[in-house]
Amino acid sequence: MSGVVKSVYDKEYYGRSKSGWLMNIVDKFAFWDRYQTLSLSKNDKVLEIGFGEGKFLKALKSMGYRVFGVEKSKYARRQIENVLGKDHLFDDIDKVKEKFELVVMYHVLEHIEKPAEYIRKILGILSPTGRLVVRVPNVESWEAKLAGANWYHLDYPNHQTLFSEAGLLKMFEDVGFKDIKSRNYFGEYRQVMGYSILSKFGFKLTIPTMIVFQTITIPILWIFSVLVAQHGVVEVEGKSGKI
Repeated sequence: MSGVVKSVYDKEYYGRSKSGWLMNIVDKFAFWDRYQTLSLSKNDKVLEIGFGEGKFLKALKSMGYRVFGVEKSKYARRQIENVLGKDHLFDDIDKVKEKFELVVMYHVLEHIEKPAEYIRKILGILSPTGRLVVRVPNVESWEAKLAGANWYHLDYPNHQTLFSEAGLLKMFEDVGFKDIKSRNYFGEYRQVMGYSILSKFGFKLTIPTMIVFQTITIPILWIFSVLVAQHGVVEVEGKSGKI
């Protein structure tokens, strides 16, 4: 992807999550958590930028949607090309010539060095009624403030830009998107709240202990997150406004 910090997105980066029953549950929940906000029609053509392991695109493909992907990593593209086909995959947004009803970026925009310039390019590949949906960590969340320099989503050098909800909304407006709206309650990344608490007090857990910690605390944290005003993740959607 043009504008993405290079050298860190390799096989090891995309293999950071471990497979197993817990991750299978997390994957299914993450798909539902993203899909239910999109209001897709069966004829929509969908592009995901920064698809990583390709799980979201494969799930949409299995449901009958026409899906495409942009991903810098050759390793990641090879893992999904037998499902989507090489002609549906690109290593750079500048190579995309199609027009899309929906473009999604989940935890990708924070990796890009010039995010406003990048989403301006996306505006150019949207259909007249097309939408862009972006989900990023929220730097103004209480989780970020609690963990401070140990916040999970700082993740430098992978994360180049940190966003607040107001800042991301303003960027969409400045670029030229219309009917912009935000959403900021998601089950996704609820475990980060737990990480933030542990980081604040300098606790580090082994993987088995972390699984136990997550199993116990995530349901509590999901409930608690409903009660607080800001959350660790924010999603912003904008329309192309070409008609």
